[in-house]
Amino acid sequence: MKVNKDSDIADKSIKVRRKEVKLPLFSFASVSAATNNFSDTNKLGEGGFGPVYKASSKVLFKKYF
Repeated sequence: MKVNKDSDIADKSIKVRRKEVKLPLFSFASVSAATNNFSDTNKLGEGGFGPVYKASSKVLFKKYF
């Protein structure tokens, strides 16, 4: 039986990369406040999933710090 070394390396690298990342979840109300109710003045552009807005980190992270 022939062993494919490339697939063995890929399997090991996948196992090494699996780490849990903790990200905060924001309510719609906090995101809306941080973007000034999704104001056009805060709109940075369009991404693959829709509009991208600049948010005030002071408003968004207020309850986390």
